[in-house]
Amino acid sequence: MLPRLLDIQASQQRFDAIVIGWTPVGPAPDLAASTLKIERAYTQTDGFTEVARVPLSSVVYIDVNHNKQQKWVSVYYRLTVIKGAESKVYDTLVVGDVREFIDRKMVHAINTYLRNNGAVPCLIYQQAYGPEATRCTKCWDPVTQHAIYSNCSTCAGTTYIGTVKGYYTPVLTLVDLKPTPANNSIEDTLQSPNTTECRMGCFPILRPGDLIRETNTGNMWYVVSTNRQIRSKTLVSQDPVILRQIKPSDVQYTLPVPTTLTPVLKRHRAVREKILVNNSKTEAQFIEVVV
Repeated sequence: MLPRLLDIQASQQRFDAIVIGWTPVGPAPDLAASTLKIERAYTQTDGFTEVARVPLSSVVYIDVNHNKQQKWVSVYYRLTVIKGAESKVYDTLVVGDVREFIDRKMVHAINTYLRNNGAVPCLIYQQAYGPEATRCTKCWDPVTQHAIYSNCSTCAGTTYIGTVKGYYTPVLTLVDLKPTPANNSIEDTLQSPNTTECRMGCFPILRPGDLIRETNTGNMWYVVSTNRQIRSKTLVSQDPVILRQIKPSDVQYTLPVPTTLTPVLKRHRAVREKILVNNSKTEAQFIEVVV
């Protein structure tokens, strides 16, 4: 089966970089066997040149080699999913034009705020989903169409199998987390949840059920809801994002951290951060990332 792409997006995160993001959907073996060809042009119908081939599960590609000299030149991308002899070409993506100048200024303003106002680097884990073939065989009951138990160590409670347990490869970006308010709400347990809000850019696109991991403290948050602002079919904001803190005893804390991370958004004055990768051995293991 040839995997499909959802939530395809090209966003001008910085002056010198365009971020192309997508969400792959399909059985895990097909995702592993597929690649994504990325082509770039400055006209919508012709002149496409291949700029990269990346694993489908990488979910993001950062283009730093596009034309940066012409302010009003539109950049177009064409994505092709390839698996053996099969392939599928997706509609051309465009990164803004004169008619969408206001939209691009709104996105740029949010990213500038994040880069200059103390936003912290966070890992975004997007929840996997797809056809029945990707369901977790350990906790999902195909007869009752329900999970047998929620704290599954195989899929991290999502009932789907993704690249990283029940999630896709995490994306490193900047998030402005507000201080946690001292309020309580009623849930299905006797414990009061710890809730807060955050502000972030328009990539990646969040859904309820996604996770945010703070790289400096290790705290993890569950995305409860987002408020998407769309203009001209373009996502320009998803603020505010409502979050609920995950307890350290929950299975989501076992999600691994990749040993190689490329931030899609850096501080204006980037600093070297240490990110905890593994603390199950005698000494904690860290990786260093400039973000």
